Amino acid sequence: MEISVNRKIPTAELANNGWFIYTLCLLISISALAIDVSLPAIPLVAEALGAGIESAQLTISIYLAGFACGQIPVGLLADRFGRRPVIVLGLLLFTGAALIGALSMDIRLLLLARFIQGLGGSVGPVLSRAMVRDVTTGNLAAKHMSLMVTALGVATLLGPIIGSGLILLGGWRSTYFFSVFSGVIILLLVAVFVPETRRQTAKVSALSQLKSSFNAFFSSRQSLLGLALVALPFGGYMTIVTQWSSVVVDVYKLPPIAFGPIFALAAVAYTVGAMLSKKHVSRYGVAQMLKISIYVFTAATLFLLVILFLGHVSLPVLWMAITVYLLGIGLILPNATAWALDPLPQAAGFGASIVGTAQIAFSSLLSSIAAAFYTQTIMSMTVLLTVAGALTVVVYVFGQRLMRQQ
Repeated sequence: MEISVNRKIPTAELANNGWFIYTLCLLISISALAIDVSLPAIPLVAEALGAGIESAQLTISIYLAGFACGQIPVGLLADRFGRRPVIVLGLLLFTGAALIGALSMDIRLLLLARFIQGLGGSVGPVLSRAMVRDVTTGNLAAKHMSLMVTALGVATLLGPIIGSGLILLGGWRSTYFFSVFSGVIILLLVAVFVPETRRQTAKVSALSQLKSSFNAFFSSRQSLLGLALVALPFGGYMTIVTQWSSVVVDVYKLPPIAFGPIFALAAVAYTVGAMLSKKHVSRYGVAQMLKISIYVFTAATLFLLVILFLGHVSLPVLWMAITVYLLGIGLILPNATAWALDPLPQAAGFGASIVGTAQIAFSSLLSSIAAAFYTQTIMSMTVLLTVAGALTVVVYVFGQRLMRQQ
């Protein structure tokens, strides 16, 4: 199949085109699947390639490094040359690197392939969000963003299950062949259902483009507020992801196999939050949905503050607090993302890349702090979740005041 990288369809049609939106949902989920499907294979990778478990675990962090490094260049290139050519290039890198990883006989080659795969996979979150902003704005944009967050939540839940099943069928290499398969399928869907959406602008130098995009984003109080309301809660989410298994095993003395179901039951709330946002944003609007999500997040933060004061609680009580926290995150993220990109019609790619980079940077910071101060208690996780929650609420309140002063 020949892939045309400049096919155009009127944006009014795309805003309500189901195949277009569902393809973007798959595109934004491609990295989550590449990471989560490979998680169960880590011990087998170490054994098969004669590497230590620490080296095998680097297959995750090195992917994330490539993923982080790719986002801002992807956004700038897509604003300059168009969304489709950058998506096609990214998916080809992702798929080719996954194939090299699946065939690797050496851990160093596998790690190099994972870094390149992460670079290619960075097109997913940046350009799916940017293309939604290209074709619509306001409540409908937030509705589509909610669907994408739902897709990410489902991918996170299903990834380890798919990975475990693939290992039983074909060993650790099958988890990397899965990325090859998903890359090819999404590339074909993009070829058929995703036209070029970038707005035509006057040609300027690359430096002028960078300066203009930078000024557009960082001079907008709304974009900065949206960025903070994405990065801060997601930092809390990644703290839960990295600490929850240790807390379940070390503090509550449950077997490691219990982590998956307990986390999945809580993580469902994240998906439910996104689904509720999708259902109600057309009725209440983005601003009101953000306010509602902050109320939920405030309740979760106060719940965690009580737990922090008590010092230790039963697992069901902690699980309830985490569940409410994740519900709030699922409500906040799609609306905050739409809020951040709304003022950037000419620089949506750059804006989406800045939001994604800040999201990764803050989540990496919080999860690293949580790991460094972990003492086989619930304290480090609870403290950081409370701080992230409190900062989110404070930033929202003061951000609203600053915006009213404009």
